[in-house]
Parts: sequence; structure tokens; C-alpha cells
Amino acid sequence: MNGRGQPPNHTRTSTNQVAILNLGTRLASSVEAARKLELTNPDIGVTVADARFMKPLDIVLIRALAEEHSVLVTIEEGSVGGFGDHVLHFLALDGQLDKGTLKVVVWVGLGGKPTTLIALFCWRLDFVCGFVFYWL
Repeated sequence: MNGRGQPPNHTRTSTNQVAILNLGTRLASSVEAARKLELTNPDIGVTVADARFMKPLDIVLIRALAEEHSVLVTIEEGSVGGFGDHVLHFLALDGQLDKGTLKVVVWVGLGGKPTTLIALFCWRLDFVCGFVFYWL
């Protein structure tokens, strides 16, 4: 294991304004969310990347996503203070937040039945999509 994430597996050739960085088992849901977001507004392009590992952070991948997108959404299962917070901390130290042009949303799915998590994910996705439309 080299600590490197997987390159984006769902990317649109138009303007990629939103990046979804997934860690864990929600990759398929993240791709579905990207497609839903693009169908809702064809002017928005979404990139989905799989972080694969929490430590060490793939700072090359995270930096590239931050520099090429206006909104970065991290998705993980676990607890507050996990992967998304580490990504946000790196972005702050790296100066990516200093310009005020990058918006970051940390989504943490807590334990529960898969059907409950999917419903919560879809609700949260709609909430995030609302912010994305507002920010863009």
C-alpha cells in the first residue's frame, strides 16, 4: 500500500466544479450522487475520487481536487474528527482555504442499517446539493 488514492472514476468533461472525495464503502453512492447532481443541473460537472486510505493522506490528490474545483465534499463512515477533518486540516495548512474560493463539506455517515444510511445519505446529498447551487 502506497497511501495513494484512486484517480477519479467518474468525471465529466465539462467544467468540474464539484469534487466528491470518498473514503470507504460509499463509493457507488458517491458516483450515484454525482450523476444525480449533474442531472439536476447540467451546468455542474462533478468529479468522484476514491481516497482508499486515511493515513497517510494522499495530499497530491487532495491538492489537485482543491485547485480544480469550487466545492469539495468528503464522504466517509465513522465518526466526527475522522477523514474529512484531516482533509480540512490539510487544506487549511496548505493555504487552499486562504483565497475563500473553495467550499468544503464534510459528510460523516454514522453506523446503522444500510437502508437507513442510504436514506440519510440521500437526504444529506439533497442538503449538500442545495449548498452547492448556492455557492456556485
